[in-house]
Amino acid sequence: MAATTRGGPSRTNRGRHNPPAPSRPRHPKTGAPGERVLRVAILVVVLYAALAFRCFYLQIVRHPEFLEQARTNREKSLPLPAQRGVLFDRSGTLLVRNEPAYDIELDPNMWQASATAMDTPAMRQEQAIVGLEMCLPGVDVRGAVAKNPPTLVSSRNGKRRYRIIPVARQVDAAVGERVKAMSLLGVGTPGTSRRRAVDGNLAAHVLGFTGRDGTGLDGLEGGMDASLKGESGRLAAEFDTRGREIPGTVRTRQSARQGQDIVLTLDSDLQHAVQRSLAAACEKSHAAGGTAIVLDPKTGDILALANCPTYNVNDRARTSPECRMNRAVTAPFEPGSTLKVITAAAALEEHLVSASSGFYCAGRMKVGRRSIGCAHGDQHGSESLNDVIKNSCN
Repeated sequence: MAATTRGGPSRTNRGRHNPPAPSRPRHPKTGAPGERVLRVAILVVVLYAALAFRCFYLQIVRHPEFLEQARTNREKSLPLPAQRGVLFDRSGTLLVRNEPAYDIELDPNMWQASATAMDTPAMRQEQAIVGLEMCLPGVDVRGAVAKNPPTLVSSRNGKRRYRIIPVARQVDAAVGERVKAMSLLGVGTPGTSRRRAVDGNLAAHVLGFTGRDGTGLDGLEGGMDASLKGESGRLAAEFDTRGREIPGTVRTRQSARQGQDIVLTLDSDLQHAVQRSLAAACEKSHAAGGTAIVLDPKTGDILALANCPTYNVNDRARTSPECRMNRAVTAPFEPGSTLKVITAAAALEEHLVSASSGFYCAGRMKVGRRSIGCAHGDQHGSESLNDVIKNSCN
């Protein structure tokens, strides 16, 4: 007979089964798969539409603006220097000429164009400096850049313009060609010319010299600068990143007007002889300086004009201002024996004497309270007017 209990589970099942844990409620999925695909498609279409609008805005709407900026980046207006007139002596011998030369400069604007993270403006600047240091061993390239660092001169329409950095002026043509051949980015080599005397020691005070910009500063170079310098022209064209003119992009070209050549009254052979004689006379008499002028008595033309000391116009930086002084026209002198010629000419013109009139020189004559004698105590005795001038008799 089976036994049963009331009021609880059977002993055999006690402690074997735990009540089941309540399950988390599940949220129903919202929207069908087709609806989600539609939303993604709409988002993609919107993004592509925005991209297409941006491309249209940049390439169509702002195309003229960007085109103008690109043209401005390439376009430059450069001066076309006029050829300075040259100087000849009376026989057509060339005294002063123009030699081809180059200016070396840096253009920071070239370093800014199309720069990238792997090719920055600073890296481009360093490459240009190193290249120039190889070609210009006597020039402090880094010093020139430190003295004139890239300086922003204007900023318009998002376009920045930097000032050109001068490095060297009027370098030899061979050196300039070597720099030009390296095609360094941002290095400009505009052609120019420099003034050179054929013989730097000949008639230095008469010819004078020019500055680095070609402006006459002294002598005939300064006095006749307006006739010699001519008038510069202008070139407006587009240039590539190497500073080379792009063919077919010339907008305006105004040709330069060349300076006038000038023929002097100087005789170069006579000038050489006078300079040698003057230097020898100053050395013999231990004079601090001297001047000699040779005139054509019929026309008054200056055939030779020399000063001692003199200097080399091609190397004037190493000479003192005293050597560069033209004593013939700037230094005060006592008339001295030069007045004898004027006195004799006046007497001849008034027919008071003739060239053969006789005079007697005792070596000294008392005039008032003063006793005037000839130089070095000379006593010339009987002499004609011609002899008086020849002997410089007082």
